[in-house]
Amino acid sequence: MSIFSNRSGWMTCLAFACGAASAPSMVAEEPAKRFLERLRDEQLFDIGIQYIEIAEKRNRIPESLRADLPLEKIGLLQDSLLTLQKPDQIEARMRQLEEQLRSFLASAGSHPRKSEAQTRLGDLLRDRAAFAIQESKKPENSAKSEELKEKARKGYSDAIALYVSINEELKPILQNLAGNRAQTAEDKALRDRYQEEYRQAEILHAKTLEFLSQTYPDGSTDWKQWLEKSEAKLSEIIEKTTTSSREAGRRILCLLYRGQVQAKLGKWKEARESFTRVTEINEAGIFRTWKIEATAGLVRLELAQQPPKYEAAIGLGDELAKSLSAQERSEPQGIELQLALADARLAYGKTLTEGKDGNLFRNNRKAARDTYQNLLKINGPHKERAAKGLSELGFDTAPANDESLPETKSFQEATAAAKIRLERAENSERTLPILKQQNASADDIDKLAADVARDREQAIALYRRSLELFREADGREALLESKYFLAYLYLRTDKLWEALAVSQAVLQADRHTDKAIQCGEFALVSLSRLIDATPKDQQAGLIPTLETIAKLMLEIAPGTDASRNAVDVLVTLSIREKKYEDAERYVEMSGGNSIGGASLLGQMLWRDYQLRAAEHRTNKTEETAEDKALLAKAESLLQGAWKNLSSNKADNVSIHGANALASIYLAADRIDEANQILNDPQKGTLVLMETNDKLEAKDKLESYKLRLQAMVQAAGLPNAKPLDTQQLTETVDRMKALAGADDTLLTNALRNLAYSITTKVSQTSSLEDQARLGGALGVLVQQLVALTSDISVLDSAGSSVFVLASNLQKVPGLAVQSKELMEIADQAYSKIASKTAEEIAAANRKPEEFQMRIAMARAGAGKYEEAHKIFVDVLKQTPMNVTFQIAAAKNLQAWGGNRDKDLLYKAWAGTEPNDKGANAIWGWNRIAQLTASRVKEDSFRDIYFEARFNIATCQRASGLLETDPEARKKELNRAMTVIRQTKVLHPNFGTPEFKSKFERLEAELQQDLNR
Repeated sequence: MSIFSNRSGWMTCLAFACGAASAPSMVAEEPAKRFLERLRDEQLFDIGIQYIEIAEKRNRIPESLRADLPLEKIGLLQDSLLTLQKPDQIEARMRQLEEQLRSFLASAGSHPRKSEAQTRLGDLLRDRAAFAIQESKKPENSAKSEELKEKARKGYSDAIALYVSINEELKPILQNLAGNRAQTAEDKALRDRYQEEYRQAEILHAKTLEFLSQTYPDGSTDWKQWLEKSEAKLSEIIEKTTTSSREAGRRILCLLYRGQVQAKLGKWKEARESFTRVTEINEAGIFRTWKIEATAGLVRLELAQQPPKYEAAIGLGDELAKSLSAQERSEPQGIELQLALADARLAYGKTLTEGKDGNLFRNNRKAARDTYQNLLKINGPHKERAAKGLSELGFDTAPANDESLPETKSFQEATAAAKIRLERAENSERTLPILKQQNASADDIDKLAADVARDREQAIALYRRSLELFREADGREALLESKYFLAYLYLRTDKLWEALAVSQAVLQADRHTDKAIQCGEFALVSLSRLIDATPKDQQAGLIPTLETIAKLMLEIAPGTDASRNAVDVLVTLSIREKKYEDAERYVEMSGGNSIGGASLLGQMLWRDYQLRAAEHRTNKTEETAEDKALLAKAESLLQGAWKNLSSNKADNVSIHGANALASIYLAADRIDEANQILNDPQKGTLVLMETNDKLEAKDKLESYKLRLQAMVQAAGLPNAKPLDTQQLTETVDRMKALAGADDTLLTNALRNLAYSITTKVSQTSSLEDQARLGGALGVLVQQLVALTSDISVLDSAGSSVFVLASNLQKVPGLAVQSKELMEIADQAYSKIASKTAEEIAAANRKPEEFQMRIAMARAGAGKYEEAHKIFVDVLKQTPMNVTFQIAAAKNLQAWGGNRDKDLLYKAWAGTEPNDKGANAIWGWNRIAQLTASRVKEDSFRDIYFEARFNIATCQRASGLLETDPEARKKELNRAMTVIRQTKVLHPNFGTPEFKSKFERLEAELQQDLNR
């Protein structure tokens, strides 16, 4: 029995069925992620919220998670509902959650997790409805029972409306991403996620229809109508679900739900067909759970026949019931199957007589009795039904009384009794959320929660008693287990000081055991909570204890997650207070500057330095002495880790740290030192990563990306040798092999290379040096184009140089260099376009996407007319691609420049009408019109304001070309009107950057008009 078992429930089943991965959000290798997952597993939700808040204050939240923080906190709060028992606490938490979710959705715009937040709101509305149903069943609420049921109906109805709206929002998005319309890996991943959310909302809609029926009396017209709607919706989902393995979960879950609804409606034949299809699946995991549940349903159906088919009912479930594991026997689905079989045997026994049927009578009676008696030993609302069945058999319904604390006279007796209660509490707790989802009575839920609390308290008392009764003959291993479970129970019952004391004692006395390491984690959790609950001016008194625990963890479990977490807590606390010397001292606790802590801290400081450097580039400010000191510390720590690194000590953290050190060297043009880090024959990252099976392909690609970066920077130096063709070929071939079938990894690696070179260019003051660096990357890509015919390599190479060229366009004085690089991108894309359609399709790409990329590259290279022809051809086929429409309008605007009024007019008004008069190229005005209604969404806001700005820019340029004064004035006023209309609608112009651009253009127009 694992005390870290995950909770189960029908929502978990639903997530599996739809293929949803909860996302989360932090990178998997981070200690913070592992720590939060453990807190979720142990239902320590409040600590998880505090942990996120502290990590946020300490600036330890990954950039990718920052936008999701509100939703992460909401998720923890929502999960914590399962642990609350008092009605006023539950109602208050639900109100808080609804406010936060609605606030998040109000400002979500096009946030990628918007539909997830909508689903969470739907879950909350259902939870509130279920809570109202539970309250309506309490005797003290009889006077307002109908009022509570009406409240539940509204909650379920609002949830249904929300699920419908989710699907209405997702449907057009999915249509735009259907089939060949999802052209990039990002689009395909987005389509997969939205499909999962669409499916989940459909099933939630159907299931909530069933829940709504429960607000009406059984058998009533309303009850029947809502169940029939649920059945129809489930049938609709099943009919349009394919038979692919990808959709198996969705299909099987809907069949199970439909069978349950049909059974309620008395549609025995239809329910049997639905359940049978579920039981035909012989897969492990959640599919087996569904099979157990469906089999119980089939048993009940046979008993409901007229006349009942007792032997058939028993035969349907007997074999499966015998195969249940101990864990499955205590889970709700297993309990229901056992009850159904016992009830079938009880009913069958009433048709038998001992004299006539002999052994059959006795065996059947014994099997029913044994099942009922075993079920009485498991806490839950089923005990009343088991006791009733046992009574009908004529047996004593009272199980051995273990609700009171037993008298124990030996260590073995005490630990055995404690373990029974601990396991029972864990199993019962997993049942609680399922009971709440099933709208069980409040009395049943309260009783089970009280049983869990009682069992835990008794288990604590019994484990404490076992320590008093221990004798050497009982064995040290058994004693360690008692202490371990006692520490765990103290933590679960919020006895933090006791948990800390016992955990620390185990850590000190039983070091070098797995349980000691786990107790170290218990101690860290307890101490973290105690620190958070302690006033700041008194927290310092707990730091020495934390340091002692960290030292012990490092001694007994160096290199493990547990010891890294211990150091990480100390290091993080120090960094939060900017006490870098203390942080370094704690790092040295891990064995000096060997590996692990030093590397982790160095990477952290290097990342912080990069963020500061990016801010300086954005704000055009100079680096400070503090920034330089931060970089020096990062380098020193990473150098120390590298110095002590060897092949037998290498792990993910140390390899990441070595790559970070190589990045520091490359940023300072210390190319030889960077190459040593990468290529050292004993411990170079390119050597070590080949022997590290746990390192992911994307991390290995990072080392090869750095090798390419070093090659490019070396080739960009004055009087440099040309790129080594053989080394280049070997490097790219290895990168392609690492990327495997997922060539987006290769694309991302080469795009990261382009970003690194772009950053290096921005840090270089000399235009000549900047041009040389850009040229070196261009040469690398040109050589790749000449060397390979591999579509994925050509695509990745072309994309990398296109990204760099696009960035160089923004650098004054590098326009010529940018155009040259765009021509190289054109070469790469054109070589792909020369392939046959079959060859391109085999590489999971589409010919039209490369035509569009060629057009964008040629536009960037100043070949506007050639680009325009391609834009027209492609957009006649796919007019709704906004990205391509923007590129086509930009091309016309650049083509017109300050020379051609007709082209400038087409850029903003559109051109190339089809047979129906609609322009293939929309122009800026149509782009602005189509995005105006969604201007509050981040992804559309910038498009809208860019389009409005470019309309005015084109009209101004056109006006300045007019030789007639009146025509000139008219066109300039036209441009001014665009700006002022935009200002009336959006006084702040969307963002400060656009506000500045519009105001500058307005001032220039005013000057033009005054001349």
